[in-house]
Amino acid sequence: MTDERDLDLSRRSFVGLAAGGALAGAAAWAGLVESAVAAGAEATAAGKVATDRVLVVVQEGGGNDGLNTVVPITGRYHDLRPTLGLADSSLVRLTGETGYGLHPSLKPLAALWGAKQLSIVQGVGYPDNSRSHFQALDSWWSATPGRAATTGWLGRWLDATSTGADPLRAVSIGGGNPALRAARSPSTAIVDPAGFSLAAPPGVSAAKLAAALVRCASPVEGGGMRAAAQRAIATASDVAERVAAADLDRALPAVPADAGSGEYVAGDVTAGLQVAANLIAANLGTRVIVVNAGGFDTHANQATTHRALLADLGGGIARFQQAVAKSGQAARVLLVTTSEFGRRARENGSGTDHGNGGTHLVVGPGVKGSIVGTPNLAKLDPQGDVAASIDVRSLYAIALSWLGGPVDEVLGRSWDTYGVLR
Repeated sequence: MTDERDLDLSRRSFVGLAAGGALAGAAAWAGLVESAVAAGAEATAAGKVATDRVLVVVQEGGGNDGLNTVVPITGRYHDLRPTLGLADSSLVRLTGETGYGLHPSLKPLAALWGAKQLSIVQGVGYPDNSRSHFQALDSWWSATPGRAATTGWLGRWLDATSTGADPLRAVSIGGGNPALRAARSPSTAIVDPAGFSLAAPPGVSAAKLAAALVRCASPVEGGGMRAAAQRAIATASDVAERVAAADLDRALPAVPADAGSGEYVAGDVTAGLQVAANLIAANLGTRVIVVNAGGFDTHANQATTHRALLADLGGGIARFQQAVAKSGQAARVLLVTTSEFGRRARENGSGTDHGNGGTHLVVGPGVKGSIVGTPNLAKLDPQGDVAASIDVRSLYAIALSWLGGPVDEVLGRSWDTYGVLR
């Protein structure tokens, strides 16, 4: 028989797995109990000191096409992509750089490049990428390719640097993200800021219900699930109040008139970065924010789909940077993009299939403004992919070096950061 202590549903488990969802309905409680069984007893964090800096990770779910994001100005590119290839004359030029240009939809990022607040890392991947979404994502989120892991790369950093239990220290926007999975550190998932509250039955005051639940939660007596559930109620209520006070629906600044592509439509990236900017401005102690965006699996109709996705990405990042600058927080913030793999170098007709080496952006005043890595289109790997010349964990080492605290311990060894940070 399982000891009740093994089922201890800590407030960390409650908020970490379903802070927003659990507030919205009782159905989430079954998952919380299951999580508590797996998590076991709460432990004390290592408590290694980190800075007060903030990392924002934008996950481009589906596998972003790096070659049509930062485009190599070479004939081989056009040979591989006679239909999907972007004309050299259409590219957004990067001052001082003759070998690459940005997709036209990324025009809002040109000013960041000019200010040396944009670095580009190319050929990012794992040597033995399976090109399966599930396996690739597992490797990207855990940063332990070829080896099973129960924690994510960001979750391990949280465990190593936190001695408290603040669930707003790490926030995932647009749903949960396994990169934040930790052994003992909580995180909060915000699916919809407008719905991040206690869902009361019809005719019942949500405020009065919340107050009643908190009264029921105190004092906490004894151990086991009852005490843990009482603590979870109080914690969830506290998180909801703090998030509500942050005014997460406050709009981002507009895209400058001379920087828009003319086709800008806000999507998952812009919506998520709006929440991120407002969280940072509110000074709630948030250090890690993951923005989840989908739709990058462009097997077909890529030209139209990718144009819209990158317009959202470029416009969203530019507006986010304006917002954090306006709130006086820009110097604290680094933004990094991730995606489970790149795409094939050769088009399949109207799209591109799963590939390997991808292209990622590192944005903020803390970067030097550079292009790292050179996709070798004359020497593709045996499956026709851009080779993974820079390990994913180097990208993560850049991100964790920005945050401070342990890097090598989290990633298993030392990884080159290629001088991306100042």
